[in-house]
Amino acid sequence: SEFMADPAAVLDTKGEWFEIYNPTSNSINLNGWRYCDDDCSESKIINTNLVIPSKGYLVFAKNTDVSTNGGVNVDFQIGNLSLANNTDDSIIFYKPDGSGGFVLVDRIDYSKSAGWPISPGNSAMLNDLTADNSIMSNWSLSASTYGLGDYGTPGGPNA
Repeated sequence: SEFMADPAAVLDTKGEWFEIYNPTSNSINLNGWRYCDDDCSESKIINTNLVIPSKGYLVFAKNTDVSTNGGVNVDFQIGNLSLANNTDDSIIFYKPDGSGGFVLVDRIDYSKSAGWPISPGNSAMLNDLTADNSIMSNWSLSASTYGLGDYGTPGGPNA
């Protein structure tokens, strides 16, 4: 529902994050789910009870320290998280399929060169949480400040 690929208040390696939204009427436990980047060369299995409430948000980041990550309250740390801001990249989630494999839940493929809203210090946000998040025109730059002055709404309604 939102991602910060190019923070300005802190280094990219310290301040990149993404947020997911649960549009359902039920809480979802992400224990066992898998996150990966564009080619899944780097992935992370969530091996703890991580519950996203109904109509709620969770924030994922490499750095959980609010004093060095730009002021973001992080729900789950992904140590190898790296969101590209000058090349193509993806954010992909899979859930267990019940037989030892995984099934795709959601995927966004974004690219600054293709026109995705990626700008220093601004998060890209999904304008309508019911819209198709794979369509570039459904995204825009956030206009709300947080933490140390970057723009975004990590963990809350997009604005």
